[in-house]
Amino acid sequence: MKQFALAAILATVAATTVSAAEVASRKVTFPSNGETIVGTLYVPSDTAADTRRPGVIVAGAWTSIKEQMSGLYAKEMAERGFVALAFDYRGWGESSGTIRFKEDPAMKTADIIAAADFLSTLSEVDPDAINGLGICASAGYMADDRQRQSEIQVPIARRAMAAQQSDRRRGLWRCRGRRQADRCFAQRRAR
Repeated sequence: MKQFALAAILATVAATTVSAAEVASRKVTFPSNGETIVGTLYVPSDTAADTRRPGVIVAGAWTSIKEQMSGLYAKEMAERGFVALAFDYRGWGESSGTIRFKEDPAMKTADIIAAADFLSTLSEVDPDAINGLGICASAGYMADDRQRQSEIQVPIARRAMAAQQSDRRRGLWRCRGRRQADRCFAQRRAR
């Protein structure tokens, strides 16, 4: 039974996934607060010139750069039909910035806003269907972007980080893992 279930899952994934050879990528740049952000745009190769696809901004964990996790996720999203943008935050990777390797949530949120603005100008992207995929700390930056920038017309989805945001609201951001977070929460409630 387990083998049948696994085979069914693998068949479904194979049926819904385009092969990696069918994704084109190109280097892009856009401004953010006077600096130049460098990114990689992943586009499904079968995108016709007059077709607008949903877009997704993919932002990685604290110290990662676009060639690491965000690039891998962006390529996978393009294989699934999205136009995906992975980028280096200001001061990280290829992006400019006078201060290098600084973890600044406000600055990173501003870079996500700039990425959304840039993505919405591309001819292959539907400006009303831009999503966000925040990994690790970037999930919080995505939420902050959406909360503080209501004038931006680009909706950024937070579905992938609902558990993390729930934990943060409950004061569990210092606890690691679901089980430990549940224990921490129970201990704090008992106090």
